[in-house]
Amino acid sequence: MAARTQENGRKKVRNAIKSFGRSGRFGMKAAADSRTPKRCRDRLRATSSAGFWSAAVRCRLVVLASAFLLSACTYPGTRPAVKPPEKIASPPPQASTNDVPVPKPQPVTATPPPELNLEAERNSLLEADLSFSRTGEEKGAAQAFYEFFWPDGVSLTAGEPPIRGREAIKVHLSAGTPGFFRWQPSAADVSQSADVGYTWGTGILQTKGPDDKLRIGYCKYVSVWKKQNSGRWKVVLFSTSPSPPPAERRP
Repeated sequence: MAARTQENGRKKVRNAIKSFGRSGRFGMKAAADSRTPKRCRDRLRATSSAGFWSAAVRCRLVVLASAFLLSACTYPGTRPAVKPPEKIASPPPQASTNDVPVPKPQPVTATPPPELNLEAERNSLLEADLSFSRTGEEKGAAQAFYEFFWPDGVSLTAGEPPIRGREAIKVHLSAGTPGFFRWQPSAADVSQSADVGYTWGTGILQTKGPDDKLRIGYCKYVSVWKKQNSGRWKVVLFSTSPSPPPAERRP
């Protein structure tokens, strides 16, 4: 586009110079011809001179206008470089002023269980064993074993096969020879956690034979106990073995 504009300006300048040359040469040649009357020659000189200066003024104006137009055009190589738009860095995200600082959780230390009074636990286990024996005297051995046994407790009575489960033990004792069984605990002990313990002692079994005569048998026993979540002791194992009468026992 710039090259075309410059070429048009040059053409205008050349045309203006040619026009000026033609008009000036024609007038000056006629004025110098001797065949032209003097009166006409004077007029031609005046006219040619006036035309010459008028054409000169016009030519100069054209040249100035062309120069002005050419100065307004620039070559591609001279165009000022356009700077790319600068990137405006976005401000860093601001922390929300509504954030509430959350305290760091403190390590939870396990509270040690309260110190157990093992002597008191032993006494409570002895009391449970005595209550077991008294219930047998009052309600019978079958009902006493059902109330004080763990659901899957085991009975190892002398001369009898092992019996598991308080339901089965109740049925077996109910079908046996009528009589009563009582015992006396001699000692008890419990674990450090006081949830398991045992008792042992001596017992006596009284029954009637076929001739309705009273029969008395002596035994020693050991019971293993386990404490329920409610804090009540229950028997998980009960075992007996024959023992001589007290008078025949060694001191």
